[in-house]
Amino acid sequence: MKTLITFIFLTIILLSGFAPLYTSALAMPEVEGRSLILMEQSTGTVLFDVNPGVRIFPASTTKILTAIVMREHIGPEEIILIGPEVNMTPPGSSRAFLSEGSYISGINLLRGIIVTSGNDTSNVIAAEVARRVSGNAYMLFDEAERIFVDLMNEKARELGAYNSNFMNAHGFHHEQHFSTAMDMAVIARAALSDPLLRQIFAESYYEGPGVTGEIPEGMRVSNYNWTTGNMLLVEDNAHFFPYATGMRTGFHNHANHALVSSASKDGFDLIAAAFQSRIDVRFRDSIAMFNFGFDNFGFTQIQRDGTVIDNIAFHNPMLGEITHMDVKVVGDYTQILQIREFDRVIPTINYRMSLFHTPTEEELEGEGDDPDPGPRLILPVEEGDVLGEIIYTLNGAEIFRADIVATMTAMPRTMETDFYFYRGRFFEFIGSRGAIPIWIGAGIVFLLILRWILRLIRRKKRRKMFDNRKGDKRLHYRYRRY
Repeated sequence: MKTLITFIFLTIILLSGFAPLYTSALAMPEVEGRSLILMEQSTGTVLFDVNPGVRIFPASTTKILTAIVMREHIGPEEIILIGPEVNMTPPGSSRAFLSEGSYISGINLLRGIIVTSGNDTSNVIAAEVARRVSGNAYMLFDEAERIFVDLMNEKARELGAYNSNFMNAHGFHHEQHFSTAMDMAVIARAALSDPLLRQIFAESYYEGPGVTGEIPEGMRVSNYNWTTGNMLLVEDNAHFFPYATGMRTGFHNHANHALVSSASKDGFDLIAAAFQSRIDVRFRDSIAMFNFGFDNFGFTQIQRDGTVIDNIAFHNPMLGEITHMDVKVVGDYTQILQIREFDRVIPTINYRMSLFHTPTEEELEGEGDDPDPGPRLILPVEEGDVLGEIIYTLNGAEIFRADIVATMTAMPRTMETDFYFYRGRFFEFIGSRGAIPIWIGAGIVFLLILRWILRLIRRKKRRKMFDNRKGDKRLHYRYRRY
């Protein structure tokens, strides 16, 4: 019981995370299928859905997961010997008509399940992968299929497809082989992230040998002529869609007709899944969903890293230094929105007010004309310091928030900084052209003082000479007297 409750809780969380993004009234696409979903590929955002969580039989769309598991174990250039498992498909299966005893490359195994819907090819893949994983090259197919199915289910859980269970590699009907439109879209996202799979999904036909290039002597290789059942890819038919990029069809009597498809327009990649439908309806529904997505949604960059969003004043800045500073946002953020809502996103800046000082009336009066009355950042501040956050809302609901940071380092004013400021101003002034008159005046004063000093020195020298002469006369007089 506890396990069941946990499972239900996780399911609710998963489904809520993929809630459709048509937040305001849109003209919904006209669709007929019972279970459908439209998802943006890169983000997994659901743009439209109808019963996306109802249990369905995936039929041959199962092969999308088969291709994902194969890619983890078989390289595209590897050459595989086709064994007896190729003949072990259920009666009524679709086939790629692989030939036992011939060889085929890994990339053409993928084409054998993606371009054409080969249940025989799925068996070859399951057997080859299971034998490699187990190390038993002679493993019988029944055991190999069980091992491969375990790998499929493990991969499905890893990708987030929690409401699925797979019993074979090809999707032929089994009561315990089931999934949901949501899960199949999640699996498709993973497949499209692989460049090689994405390439092959877009191919509408393959004609050529099972192994291309130089074929060793004695290696038997068959030729194949495969065409897709995905009419979205085929020109000159009523369901051709020019933006389609591929994926996989499916059908059996219990599943009815199914289609998991992808399309890309102007860099906007979508996945559509249509289940429990009819042969032509699945294509029409998919096209309707794609057009709905392309016409109404797109990526918009909500925030670009480093964008300056405000300019704030400093409280008590150093004399002669910058008094204001830009603040910028941190991080890029892009979101899918309705095109008509691109301009409705509202940013709100919330500063940490503990970092700011609101000036008093007395402080404002002492600042002269037109002072900035707003809060001012208390110094010191370091470049990159978080000063608050910016919150983006759409229709009143928050969609993103990010930090806003300082773009420079600044220190507060002190007596020491004032001293260095005035000293710098003094030396700056005396070296400027404006100080030339002062320098000239100082030079004149200096010369006058120097002249006065020289005159004093000369006067002193003359007086000394005069005194010396008088002394000589007195001495001479004494000598004559005696």
